[in-house]
Amino acid sequence: MSTERDSNGLSLIEFYRGKTLLCTGCSGFLGKVLVEKILRCLPDVKKVYLLIRPKGKSTDINGRMKKEILDSPIMNHLKEKIGEKEFYELAYSKLEAVAGDVAVPTFFVDNGEVKAQQVIDRLKKEVNVIIHSAATIGFHERLDVAIELNTFGPVNAVKFAVQCENIEAVAHISTCFVNSNTKSGTKIQEKLYPVQLPGNEDIEDFCRRVMAMTPAEAEKTSDKYLKQFGFPNTYTFTKRMGEILAEKHARGRVPLAIVRPSIVGGAMKEPCAGWVDTVSAAGSVYLFVGLGILSVLPGDAKCVTDQIPVDFVVNAMLSCPVDVNARYKRLGEMYRVYHSGSSFYNPCTWQMCVTGVVNYWRMHPSVKAIAPAEFNLITSSWYYNTQFFMSYTWIRKLYSLLATWNKSHAKIAETLIKMENRANIMKKSFAYFTSNEWIFESQHVNDIQQSIVPAERDIFFLDTKMIDWNTYFNWFCYGLHKHILKEDPPLPVTSNVVSMVSTTYSSNMASDINFVYSASGDFTRNGVTTARRELMQTVMNSQAVRYEITAEAHRSSVLEAERRAFGIMDRMFADPDHRVVRMLSWTLRKVWRRLYQSININSEEVYMLKQLASQVNKKNSDNNDGHIDGFDPSSMTHPPGPLILIPTHRSYLDFLIISYIFFAYSIPVPHIAAGEDFLNMSVVRNIFRHSGAFFIRRQFGDDPLYRSIFAQYVQHLLMDGCPMEFFVEGTRSRSGKTLQPKLGLLSIIVDSFLEKKVPNLTIVPVNISYEKLIEGQAYSDELLGNAKKKESLKNLVKARNVLGNKYGDIHVKIAPPISLADYVTQLRSQDAHLQIPRKSSGVEEDSSQNNENESQESNERSDLKDRQFDPFVHSHDKNILVRRLAYKITHELNGASIIPATSLVASIVLAYRDGISLDELNRRTEWLKQLIVERGGEVSWVAGDLKEGSIARHSQQSFSTSAVVDRALGLMSDVVVKRKFMIEPGVNSRNEHKKFIQLGVYRNQLLYLFVKESIVCCAYEQQVSKLEKDASNGADKGVNVQDLLTSCKFLSSLMRHEFVKQENPDDNDNYDAVLDKMIQRGIFIKNENHVQLPLTSVETHRFMCSLLWPFIESYWAATMAVLTLLFTGSEKEQLNSVEENVLIQRTQWLAEKLFFEDKIHFYECCSLDTIKNAINTLVTFRVLSRSSRSEKKNASEKLPPVPHVHLLPPYTEMDKLFGVVQNVQNYRKASNKTLHDMMGAASRKSVFPFSPKL
Repeated sequence: MSTERDSNGLSLIEFYRGKTLLCTGCSGFLGKVLVEKILRCLPDVKKVYLLIRPKGKSTDINGRMKKEILDSPIMNHLKEKIGEKEFYELAYSKLEAVAGDVAVPTFFVDNGEVKAQQVIDRLKKEVNVIIHSAATIGFHERLDVAIELNTFGPVNAVKFAVQCENIEAVAHISTCFVNSNTKSGTKIQEKLYPVQLPGNEDIEDFCRRVMAMTPAEAEKTSDKYLKQFGFPNTYTFTKRMGEILAEKHARGRVPLAIVRPSIVGGAMKEPCAGWVDTVSAAGSVYLFVGLGILSVLPGDAKCVTDQIPVDFVVNAMLSCPVDVNARYKRLGEMYRVYHSGSSFYNPCTWQMCVTGVVNYWRMHPSVKAIAPAEFNLITSSWYYNTQFFMSYTWIRKLYSLLATWNKSHAKIAETLIKMENRANIMKKSFAYFTSNEWIFESQHVNDIQQSIVPAERDIFFLDTKMIDWNTYFNWFCYGLHKHILKEDPPLPVTSNVVSMVSTTYSSNMASDINFVYSASGDFTRNGVTTARRELMQTVMNSQAVRYEITAEAHRSSVLEAERRAFGIMDRMFADPDHRVVRMLSWTLRKVWRRLYQSININSEEVYMLKQLASQVNKKNSDNNDGHIDGFDPSSMTHPPGPLILIPTHRSYLDFLIISYIFFAYSIPVPHIAAGEDFLNMSVVRNIFRHSGAFFIRRQFGDDPLYRSIFAQYVQHLLMDGCPMEFFVEGTRSRSGKTLQPKLGLLSIIVDSFLEKKVPNLTIVPVNISYEKLIEGQAYSDELLGNAKKKESLKNLVKARNVLGNKYGDIHVKIAPPISLADYVTQLRSQDAHLQIPRKSSGVEEDSSQNNENESQESNERSDLKDRQFDPFVHSHDKNILVRRLAYKITHELNGASIIPATSLVASIVLAYRDGISLDELNRRTEWLKQLIVERGGEVSWVAGDLKEGSIARHSQQSFSTSAVVDRALGLMSDVVVKRKFMIEPGVNSRNEHKKFIQLGVYRNQLLYLFVKESIVCCAYEQQVSKLEKDASNGADKGVNVQDLLTSCKFLSSLMRHEFVKQENPDDNDNYDAVLDKMIQRGIFIKNENHVQLPLTSVETHRFMCSLLWPFIESYWAATMAVLTLLFTGSEKEQLNSVEENVLIQRTQWLAEKLFFEDKIHFYECCSLDTIKNAINTLVTFRVLSRSSRSEKKNASEKLPPVPHVHLLPPYTEMDKLFGVVQNVQNYRKASNKTLHDMMGAASRKSVFPFSPKL
């Protein structure tokens, strides 16, 4: 016989291989999930007999098996996976129905010509495992009936098991609440609790005596014994006796697993999230809340409710027989009790339940609902009765009275009577459980979870710590909505963390306090972090820091160097305090409600993060195998390391949002890299420091001691398992698009892995998308050159007026995590060290220069080809790793973007800035949404007003385009106006042109999806313009493909600092593939080696161009400003040289001047961010060179170095530099004025449109 336990632990697949099972209760909710699990996950089971009770005179139990089990929708997922024909072949090869009745002593019954004894004789030779779950689940069944099924049912199952020749285990499915007669708050152990009957009457004799009573006598006995023993209902009482008698008859004969589920609810994952096909237990409460039938119940919202998803229970039903059999063989134990519940490891309060249920039904109301969802638990009986009267009784009495006068009210009165009766039934059934709490130890099931072989832990998951309750209640209600009400609601994949774990009243202070104390405020999973003072001493004593102190002591003294080191650490280090985190979260919770309608995050992504974080500090080697429940093991081959959170950086709120989400979901709160600017805010800096922020300079400069201290600090945080958060963009993106990555901090963090201080790092890119930025107006001022307001408490207080506005929604999207160890392995397999960064081909596309570059690259590769990529050893390889990783992170950040409707509307308004009708705006917004979706983008398509407390947010599919556009226009009312039925930018005077910049910030959120196609379209425009000037080239044929690709290559190179276009920055842009895709989409038509633009694509083409033209104009303005360097500088200083900041200001002044002279089309080209990128590109093209110079403040002191730029040969010559300007000019939007018109062909210097001495 194959063993169920290998050297690594229990294998359920191995245990059940070749086994025959007998299962009862399989036509019920729990049983059907069990059968589906066996068919899907235990393919080598030999046979499964399903005990089915014949109904009436029918003997067709196989027909009942097919109708109630095999044809059930629960099997649809398996049918889709393997095919319907293959499913039925599998089912009939494994399953067989047998006629039986758990209430009869023989367990089996005659069925037509098949006699019970024949079945018994056959099965007792075959059956190895019995799983008995049949029962009556009616809470108030008459006592004799409940005894027959719930007490003698398991006895009869055990008696048959004793007859079986090859029996290995019996699993009896009971309930955790068999001990609910104990005091509220009791911790219930996994053991049998005796029942002491009056006069020490034997339980079995008592049960037979009750069964011999008349129904009336049994009813009286029910009330008597329930009151005497304190049981809330006959279900729990008879289940308790059933356990005792089952163990009595199994003792010394057969291993018995008593499995006690708590309140069984819809599935968390299997066979699909939210699966439920019956209305029972808590599901009936949640359904009636959703229908508006139930709004109040007696109970205490602070009490713990033990609920468990059905798929966890089924995994326990399959796992416990394996465990009890193994313990019997190893230890001789004959029985074991297993609690399948959540209260011990992952307690959930009724308040969390109420919030999750109400929030779901309010966001996704049923069409069958008679009233909006509302649900409150009330502790005071007087107050409950009052609320019940106000909710049900008075209106029922009113309509009953009206019905006596007017028969038209009779139907309404009848409905209200049913509602009141239903509410009373709910009270009778559940008030006891909502008013009391018990903690059910579940150590035995947890032991099984640890014992299961790693490869099967994700198949037979048992760890209740993986349940996120907010997510679970969303899915449970979704299952009721879809499978019970038969409607088609949207998938509840997002959670709104603004209202998370609150009551239905968002202003309730008590709910906020309950929230902050129900979540975790820790900074590591085990809550242990090194104290700040101890960490400072550890860093001070590290070898690297001592080395730098010794080096610095040569210039001062050891004491002075140490004093400076402690000063650096005191200024830099965080001082985590979970109490402050709770206080900050309480405050933020209120702020979010004032500012935002919702902060949405995908619950499944949070769950994945929670699982990753849970692995970081585990010490048990069995658990540190890289296996994560609910996470695809094939995607991560190394065990996860400390989490490195890297969000997009659009707002100061970014790091607060991430910390708040982690706190709310009880994930360790990250340490955050913050700029020293925040140290100017006297109170805020302390709050941030206690919340995990550490403060660093933006530039370390020439300070090796500072860098060494920081590196050691980061290493020790990661060695403690602390999550860390920083922004790879370095600073906030004021333009709305993702900035080029900064490598410094990332390099230091990667060093912790390369120096083997930590075995791995798990890098998590997080995109935070805003419908409207709080800093939107400030950004437009800064992009136009106005000074940024410094961070200070005074300015923070002044900014409090933003709390009076609404800024729509925030969407938080977590990209797939990057295992650094896996990524290094991937780069090694790609020989990444041979991929030399591509050289610029310059601004003139000189082919000889290209050949020279290729020759140089070839020589560099030949020096490296004889070794492997190894960043642990070679600094060259480490630099490649950091650079590639930074761009991969940035690429993932773009890919995780959720584009708000404000971005779409702003893009259309800017494309038609002279005005567009509302109907046309709606049409083009819908059209743009389709373009985004076609390219794999995700759009936030929501509507509803922005008033505080508004909950008019249904499925995204239900929103009309006009409603979405109307909401977006409301959010952008400060920058967009409606004039005579036309929508246009709200620019009325010269001072309001900054609104174009603000609209550009909205628009730029979607640029990453279109940038390559926009480059192709602008290159096409340039080629068409070129052909139109030369009629002999045959413009009617279209544009030559190779000429077009050459133009694309130049334009892409020009924009290299503007956009992150691909994951690997050193790959050549493959515009052949981009063009082919555009041809497939019908944007271009290809005719041999030429392409043309069809009339049907003109709209798409012009829109694509409108996205890129503002950037091209900015670059053109920069090249025009660079012309002034020909007349700048002196031989004493340096010819053709100027301070870089002066050149930037000069470019911005020129762009604005030319715009108001109608020589530039797009005011957005005045943006400082784009101008700076243009200067960087000219440095990359070696038109300019950058250097720093220091001037003397006085005889003994120098001023800080100031960046300068100067022209490089051959661009010190007018014609060469003019050629650069002309090359960029060719790609601008067509204008009536040529470059020569603007500059003057006769004497360019004399008529240059501004003074070189600006």
